[in-house]
Amino acid sequence: MEFLLLGPLEARHAGTTIDFGGQRRRAVLAALLLRANSLVDIGYLANATWDRLPAAPESNIRTHVAGLRRALREFGDGDARLVTGSGAYRLVVEPAELDLLRFRDFAARGNASLRAGEPEAAMADLSRALGLWRGEPLTGLGSPGAVLLAETARLADLRLTVVEQHATAAIGAGRADLVVDTLGPVLAEHPLRESLWVRFVQALHQCGRTAEALEAFAKVRGMLVAELGIEPGPLLRQTHQRVLTAAPAPRPRVCGHLPVDPGAVVGREEEMRLLRELAGDGRSAVVCSIEGMAGIGKTRLALRAARQFVEAFTEIALWVDLRGFDADHAPLDPFAALESLLRGLGVSGHEVPPELASRAALFQRLLRGRRAVIVLDNAGSAEQVRPLLPGTAGSLVLITTRRGLANLDGSRTVALDVLPQAAAVELLAGVAGRERITSDPLGAARIAELCGHLPIALTLAARRFRPQWTVRHLADHLDNPERLLCRLSTRSRDLHTLFDLSYRALQPAQQRLFRILGLHPGPDFDADSAAILGDLTTAIAESLLDSLVDENLLHHSTPGRYHFNPLLRAYAHHRAHMDESLTSRRSSISRFLDWNLHAAAPPMVSWRRQRALSE
Repeated sequence: MEFLLLGPLEARHAGTTIDFGGQRRRAVLAALLLRANSLVDIGYLANATWDRLPAAPESNIRTHVAGLRRALREFGDGDARLVTGSGAYRLVVEPAELDLLRFRDFAARGNASLRAGEPEAAMADLSRALGLWRGEPLTGLGSPGAVLLAETARLADLRLTVVEQHATAAIGAGRADLVVDTLGPVLAEHPLRESLWVRFVQALHQCGRTAEALEAFAKVRGMLVAELGIEPGPLLRQTHQRVLTAAPAPRPRVCGHLPVDPGAVVGREEEMRLLRELAGDGRSAVVCSIEGMAGIGKTRLALRAARQFVEAFTEIALWVDLRGFDADHAPLDPFAALESLLRGLGVSGHEVPPELASRAALFQRLLRGRRAVIVLDNAGSAEQVRPLLPGTAGSLVLITTRRGLANLDGSRTVALDVLPQAAAVELLAGVAGRERITSDPLGAARIAELCGHLPIALTLAARRFRPQWTVRHLADHLDNPERLLCRLSTRSRDLHTLFDLSYRALQPAQQRLFRILGLHPGPDFDADSAAILGDLTTAIAESLLDSLVDENLLHHSTPGRYHFNPLLRAYAHHRAHMDESLTSRRSSISRFLDWNLHAAAPPMVSWRRQRALSE
């Protein structure tokens, strides 16, 4: 069921408009919706429905309520939807069913983001709130009573307040051009609302349209004096004075398309300290590559750092997804990435240069003299990143990537490893609930081990809890090597798909050795055993092993020895059974066993000879 108040009154069920009858009955419905989920007395309903009360308003209201209930009952939703209690009525509505409730929710979230200094997030929620409006509220009700007339005026004023908040957020996000475009029609309808004019003048000033900003002030002052006999208020006068003295509009913090703050990052205190050190005092350009295997938390760390830097000392924070490893989209080329970054800085579409070099030059010019943190997320190669580096003093570029970018000159590296045991258990507790996890420390540690201490796997595992499950139940559920990856996947996050993206980016020789190594029975291996399994020379095997380390698909145990993360081992084993024939798998295992038996034979012969002599 869907109820719509922010425009002509409507109710729909599965796309079908519900006919509630005449205007009076619809007015009763509107009054009940305005106080949805609350008891509404008959007096309120009567004063909402009639401008002049009839002789027996109570009887009329009961008749209209009965008619509403009949109409709702046709859709299987009558008695439970519209309930009676203590001489009053309550219309039961879920938040998602009433546009007014959704509007209030989006507006509250947007206002909270605005107060928190996050204009981009505020713009998004406030835009959603305004998008719910379909016209003048509560129309099509004839001549309703004073209550509905007052509610209509209140809703219209609430919408204007949200329009103003959206304008403030847009100015703060460096999108003053949007404010100029959208406030014009609103000002035509509300020419004496000073708070709208304040934002309009600010937006013109921020866009560099000084003459138009002064003309706008002169226009509103003339109207206020002529129609109300008053001068503009202090805020509008201050805005005018700033334009007159050619003082720049306050430079806002720009967080162009920066995703919502991911919150605390568990177990990455040392990495955050390193990033703060790299940010330094803003006298130089810094490029840092945050590297690690899929699901290890690279993006989360980079975004958290960017948010902290903006709050502390940075004017600008930008983010772009380069889609280097993406199941649904091709990698974003530098030409398109620069457009996204420029738009994040407030450059309108028609102002973005048509050439790559010109875009890069404009990007550098806009950042000159300002401290900025730029997150280049999910990079696939150094070539994809290099044209996006501004090289301006005060810029900190954080690149997240699954593969090493050793050929990116001047770049520093922060390599992420899996979480320590304590941090892994802490992450589980943060998602599944501290009381549940701390009730069985050994079981929680077992889950962490099964998840390879990988943040994404730990998060998915914590979300697999059923209400009746204990920690031990979940650990037992996950303790199945052949089903582990499937049991750690959800509809929205699939570990097979996550690892597939890294695997498919490999060269054929890398792919084959990676999957063949999934057949190795031990916890780690060296180049010799990898060569035997893969039927390669030791030199080629060593080169391929090191390249898989660069891709963060293998790790060094000690010099000369390598190991898998347990989840990647399970994935490699799966790929071996998917991509290698039974004959190929048996040949690899036979070579490996023969090689080990041969290596063990001389010591065995020596031991037997010594034993025979001693006897």
